[in-house]
Amino acid sequence: MIGDIFRLIFWRYLITLFASLPLSVLNSFIDLLTHLQIALWYKRRNILSRELRKSGLLNKDIDHNRLIYQSFKSNNSRLLKKCLLPKINNNNIDKFLQVDGLKHLEEAIKRGKGTILLNPHFGPYLFVLPALGHRGYSLNQIALQGVQIKKKHKVLNKLIYYAKFDSIEGRMPITFLNAAKNPMIMRTAIEILAKNGIILFASTGRGGKSWHEVDFLGRKSTFNLIPFKLGIKMGAALLPVFALNSKPIARIVIEKPLIVLDGDSPVNILEQYISKLSWYVMKYPDHFAIFLYEMRIKAGRDDHPFFTDYAEKL
Repeated sequence: MIGDIFRLIFWRYLITLFASLPLSVLNSFIDLLTHLQIALWYKRRNILSRELRKSGLLNKDIDHNRLIYQSFKSNNSRLLKKCLLPKINNNNIDKFLQVDGLKHLEEAIKRGKGTILLNPHFGPYLFVLPALGHRGYSLNQIALQGVQIKKKHKVLNKLIYYAKFDSIEGRMPITFLNAAKNPMIMRTAIEILAKNGIILFASTGRGGKSWHEVDFLGRKSTFNLIPFKLGIKMGAALLPVFALNSKPIARIVIEKPLIVLDGDSPVNILEQYISKLSWYVMKYPDHFAIFLYEMRIKAGRDDHPFFTDYAEKL
């Protein structure tokens, strides 16, 4: 309850204070918070270490303590640098967020068949939205909004949710397609792609119904086939996009489009995407570590867990 009240105060009022801090001060606060979490959150550290090991991201050749520290720091940076969103606009976007691979997006747009950006829960992934939106691209994000409001203390949690939404998502230069309120969201997505629009899809998200089991990080994992089915149906370009922690906030990398051959299946394209995602996760394991932790602790509430080996108790 006390924690919920603090979150409400933070998203409603303190975010303005954090936005006014010099970057050097904000970075120092991120370091301090990371050290405190490492010292106090023993259970979280253990679960995180276990998931990293099971995923082949923590072995004898890797400094265990350093990776755990970098994982916590990467997550804190992702969360707290959202406070800088009020500072970002069309005129100063180059100062805050660099984008590599814009030519791939431009070439996809020139094809005229729509573009699907595959944006995983990797690093500061939310910054893909302002990085492109403030550069003049018209974006549409498929999302599940409102469903995460907790039933316990529902009124308070609803206030927290909308305070956060107004401070973060509400400031994004993007159109959200809320799948929680629109059961025909795929029809809307098809209409947007038919008009050569751009859709962002959370490729590691847990919303949807079309799941496929695939080998990922040496484990069996479930991924949604919907974006790959859409890409085939509409002839839309499928571009993987990744957000990397970088000064002052993040660097966005847009990769070449996935190769779609005549008669290709969504499963084949998914496996091609998994290969690219795996490369980034292996190179930047700290950017994916907290997501692995979150998927593990939410496994009992998910009817399609991210990994299929969550049978053992925590």
